[in-house]
Amino acid sequence: MSEHPKQLFVGGAHRSGTTLVQRIMGSHSQIYAGREFDFTKDITTLRNRLHSGHASGRIADLVTTDDIDRAVESFTTALFERSLREHRKTVLCEKTPSNALVMAELCECMPNAYCILVLRDPRAIAGSMKEVANKYFAEGLRPPPFCASVAASINDINETWEKGLAAVQKHERVKAIFYEDLVDNPERVVRDICQFVGLDYQPSMVQPAPLEDRQNHVSDQFWYTKEALKKPISDDSLEKYKQVLSPTEIALVERFVISYPQTERYGLGAQSPSALDRCAMLWHRLRASKVIQKIRAKFRW
Repeated sequence: MSEHPKQLFVGGAHRSGTTLVQRIMGSHSQIYAGREFDFTKDITTLRNRLHSGHASGRIADLVTTDDIDRAVESFTTALFERSLREHRKTVLCEKTPSNALVMAELCECMPNAYCILVLRDPRAIAGSMKEVANKYFAEGLRPPPFCASVAASINDINETWEKGLAAVQKHERVKAIFYEDLVDNPERVVRDICQFVGLDYQPSMVQPAPLEDRQNHVSDQFWYTKEALKKPISDDSLEKYKQVLSPTEIALVERFVISYPQTERYGLGAQSPSALDRCAMLWHRLRASKVIQKIRAKFRW
């Protein structure tokens, strides 16, 4: 086992509940959970490029694959050493949604890394992304590409689920949890997470502290409200998407989000996409284009 501190990486499709999981884990006395780091995926991309260079023979006489992985682990943990020390914590919890895309790589190069993949009803995810996009448009701004339309949200969910669930199947240090289970029975799910990570459960975790630092960046206003960051664990938003998404948008999510054995509870793929569905999907993909985004932002459409 590595001499580096234990790390917990949380990821999932955007708006799937990863921030709530971070709040919960950050309420543990041993865990430091700061704001999103954003660069874990970039670090693992470099790691993969180095492995490719080694496999091709280009750098094989300079480094081994073990050298590469030890360096990546040391670099990643060193970035957070000061924060852990200043907050007198022993375990890092880093939450960035895109962590889900590289959980397999994290487990391969970081022996002390544990990963939590958060799954949520894709209709609720798409509805929440649409609300975020509308906030950007209301300010005359273009939203991030992954929430620019329901089609873009579907692509984000599909990519995240494909890579995240593959990592769950491949590595015992990757665990999937469901947002719906978490808000329905917080103690049971949080106890399960603690056992998985090898930490003692603490009752304070199901009464998570507010995230006071999430209103400091200019983009935070589109993603969070101060009230939401102080809110206790609640299941009151499970079906909010029904007031946000149109029937057509709901149908697109149900027919184009790929179903897996782990996600059967959401009843996806019960009906194959029709020609009309495919036309609607094409229209929503066009709405996510840069040109349409500029028009929508300019006219607050």
